[in-house]
Amino acid sequence: MNKILYFAAALLSACMLLASCSAETFEGADPNGIPTTEGRGIKADVDTETNTLRLTVEGDIKGAYPIWSIQKVGDEQVKIYTVPEVTYTDSRAGDYLVTLKIGNRNGISDGMVTKTVNFPNSLVDWSADLQKLCGKQWRIDHDAPEHMGCGPSGTNGTEWWKAQKDDKKDFGVYDDFISFTADGKYSYNAGEDGKTFVNVGTTIWGGGHEADWDATIGNQEAKFELVSEWITLGGEKVEAKFIVLSDDTAFPYIPNDEQYHKPKFRIVNLTNTTLELVNDNGGIAWHYILTSLADNAVKADWDVKSEKNLLRGLKGNEQISFWYAPGWNQIADPVWTNSGYDYTVTLPQATTDQWQGQMSFATDVAAAQADKYNFYCTLYSDADHPGVTVKLTDSGDDGNFFFDNRHELKAGEMKLVKFEGVQLKTGDAAKLKLVIDFGGNSDNQSVTIGQIYLEKAN
Repeated sequence: MNKILYFAAALLSACMLLASCSAETFEGADPNGIPTTEGRGIKADVDTETNTLRLTVEGDIKGAYPIWSIQKVGDEQVKIYTVPEVTYTDSRAGDYLVTLKIGNRNGISDGMVTKTVNFPNSLVDWSADLQKLCGKQWRIDHDAPEHMGCGPSGTNGTEWWKAQKDDKKDFGVYDDFISFTADGKYSYNAGEDGKTFVNVGTTIWGGGHEADWDATIGNQEAKFELVSEWITLGGEKVEAKFIVLSDDTAFPYIPNDEQYHKPKFRIVNLTNTTLELVNDNGGIAWHYILTSLADNAVKADWDVKSEKNLLRGLKGNEQISFWYAPGWNQIADPVWTNSGYDYTVTLPQATTDQWQGQMSFATDVAAAQADKYNFYCTLYSDADHPGVTVKLTDSGDDGNFFFDNRHELKAGEMKLVKFEGVQLKTGDAAKLKLVIDFGGNSDNQSVTIGQIYLEKAN
């Protein structure tokens, strides 16, 4: 219904615009003069190398104008055009529905012409996502709050129920693993018991159960792809990323038949060690947090979302700058991505010395020298690093800082950075700045800074 209303509103606006342009000569609409689509068609040319679609009208439209709509199948977003020839580009692979109506001064045609065109190749750069996702074993993180949950459709799925630590330890769900490879392969391992935890409402493996139970599905090999779609989330249209598995593919928890038959998961958060997903069947949203860390690995033991976190406002309001200078010669800023509360930086060129690879977070947070503070963050690297520097300082006086320590990183191991009861060196700070320095990095090294937290200790 929303799509129909959106399209109708756009058509109404087009008609009003046409009428306003000819107010002096317009003598009123003639109901017998409303155009039709009879004898008109859609000419669609697709350039698969650039994912460019060119649309023109087949047939005479003298005294009229075309009204085009273009919508990727499965998307909620509709593009409307009222020009004779349309050039449309989209980096995503898939089918696109094209609709043509005809308008003139008397109104808009009741009928329409439709055509489906296909972009066979994705031009979206998924390399950063694949680098984080692939070559690891992912399991549901039994330590994380909300590692499983459910809520209304169109949400992140935690409003109705959310699992606490070890909530489902008696069902074998925490030892099931999934993995991905860069060539599009997905694997599911049913764990030590060889069974899969399923919801009481599933019917594929037999009904009649009074509670959630374990089904014997076994290990599976399948395919996966990454896609992006425009959806409505929290009342707003957003572009979301999804992991789509082959039909009839298992996952550590299966809440309904739809997830198994058509497994599609929206990516809420993806870092080197965290994969947060939502499966939404239109009636209920199911929430999962998975980790790639070993069960005994160190993890953040603070709540970055806490009201006490003076730096929680960084998320979505990042003011990030770089001074990236291999050999002390500044070059282009490295690429960084944000996923949840984690920031991943890809460093294309090696540096040799401390302070040659600075990344700075500007904040509006003030601090008094008389107060003591606790600071926490996590560091993770895909390669060994001799020492990433973490410095929290006065943005107006670089010598007035809390700490500026280096932290050696081992590839694939999480480092917890903790400073407790620290104070500014020389005076109050009107605004604080957090500096992370990667000096000493290797070529194409990726480092993630996450869970940034600052609180008053007294």
